[in-house]
Amino acid sequence: FVARSVTHGNAITTVDADATIDGRRHRLIVNLQGSDYQIQTGDSIVGYGRLQPIAPPTLPYCFDQAKYLKNKGILYRLYIERNRYTAIGRKSGIRPLADDFRRATVDAVYRTRFDDKTANFLITILTGDKFYIDDDTRLAFSRAGIAHVLAVSGLHIAILSMLVAWMLGFLDRLKMRRLRLVLTLAAVWWFTFATGLSP
Repeated sequence: FVARSVTHGNAITTVDADATIDGRRHRLIVNLQGSDYQIQTGDSIVGYGRLQPIAPPTLPYCFDQAKYLKNKGILYRLYIERNRYTAIGRKSGIRPLADDFRRATVDAVYRTRFDDKTANFLITILTGDKFYIDDDTRLAFSRAGIAHVLAVSGLHIAILSMLVAWMLGFLDRLKMRRLRLVLTLAAVWWFTFATGLSP
């Protein structure tokens, strides 16, 4: 399979992948045992493990990951134990570059003095990756009707661009409007890369 995106956890490396199984193409969520920081976006990986349908949530009012992934064409999850897979190559391009930038953003947040829960929440807001927040926080946002705040959307882009443009408003008074526009666009592109070019 080829890694479309990679999330490194403490015990599991989660890969959104395009896979070939029994000669057929599938899009899968692949869980690799262990936190393997050698696996990156664009890697071609060979391995074998247990293929299972993605189960719906067991708690009421909880985020339905199975439905969310089904809408993205992902119906199965593949579990691969440690030492039963190997990377055999890597594709080049802008997506691997964006993933490297996203990973650097995550590392930068973890290097701050925030506690783990605050850091994980901040990473979720910056990258749109819900992997980093716990089920209790996700459920609280869902019950409050603001779960969309945790997902990357045009709303995030609009708020970011308006906030940066407002903060740089003094440049207009200095007759540097073009610089204000360039810096605002740079901030938007930074956010785009921080999310790993999330569609």
